[in-house]
Amino acid sequence: MKLIRGIINLKNIENCVATIGNFDGVHLAHQQILKNLVKKSKELNIPSMVISFNPTPNNFFGKNHPVLSSLREKYELLNELGIDIFLIINFNHKFSSTPPQVFIDKILKQKLGVKHLFIGDDFHFGKNKKGTFDLLKSNITTTKINELLLDKVRVSSSNIRKYLATGDIKNATKMLGKNIIISGKVIQGKKLGRTIGVPTANIAIKNRNVAIKGVFSTTIKIANKIYNSITNIGYKPTISGENKLSFEVNIFDFNADIYGEFAEVTILKKIRNEKKFSSLDELKAQIKQDIINCKN
Repeated sequence: MKLIRGIINLKNIENCVATIGNFDGVHLAHQQILKNLVKKSKELNIPSMVISFNPTPNNFFGKNHPVLSSLREKYELLNELGIDIFLIINFNHKFSSTPPQVFIDKILKQKLGVKHLFIGDDFHFGKNKKGTFDLLKSNITTTKINELLLDKVRVSSSNIRKYLATGDIKNATKMLGKNIIISGKVIQGKKLGRTIGVPTANIAIKNRNVAIKGVFSTTIKIANKIYNSITNIGYKPTISGENKLSFEVNIFDFNADIYGEFAEVTILKKIRNEKKFSSLDELKAQIKQDIINCKN
C-alpha cells in the first residue's frame, strides 16, 4: 500500500475509488466500508484510496479523544485489507475552512479523480461540517454504508473507547473484530522496575493518548517471537510522581537486550486498575500477585 503524506506530495491521480474518515481502530464497521471499497475498485479496475487526516478534526478542535490505533498500526490494518493508497491530509486552519463544494471540486474530483465514494452513515465534511451525503451524491457516485450493530449497540470508535475505559476487553475486542494491539519501539527507561525485582521493557508511545489504562495480561511480539507478559499502562503513582504516561511490559522468563526493537503488545485481559500503594513492599506484593494471576 502506498502512503502519501499531505496534498502537497500528491500528484494528480487519474481516477480512484475512495472513502474518507479517521478509521481509528479500523473496527468492524470500518471494515464493512473498506471491503465494499476494495470490491468496487476491483470491479472498475482502478485503485482504492483511504483519505484520512492528521491531526484528526476532533483533536484539532480540542477534543483530545484517546486513540485506538497509531498511524503505523492503522497503516498495517489497511494494508491487510487490500487498500492501494493511504492519503493523509494535514488538517489545519486553512483546510478546516474549506467549503464543502470546493473540497469536492478541487480535491475529490480534480486532484484524486474519484469515480465512486463510500462513506459511513454519520459522515459530514467541509467548513462547519456542512457537507452532506446529498451534496456528495449530486457530484460523485456515492454509496452510504449503514450503521453496524452488535448486541443492539452501534459499532463505533467512541463505543469501543467506552468499553476500554471500564476494562471491558471482551466487548471492545468484539467490535474491533481483532485483538487490541499497541505497538512501539523499546526504549531506555529509568530502570525503576529493577529496583523492585520486576525489570520491564519500556515501549515508546510518545504523546499518544492511548484509550486503555491499567494492568493487563498480555503477550508481546519481538523479532517475530511471542512471549507471555504483564503490562502496565499508566502513571506509576507509587514510584514515579510524574504526570507522564508510561507503557511497561514485564516479559516472563526473558533476559535479552531488546533496546531499539519494535514490539507489538496484545491485550488479553484486564487484571486491575492502576493505584497508589502506601509502600514499595505493598507494591511488590501486589505485582507478585498480578504476575501469578496473569500466568494462571
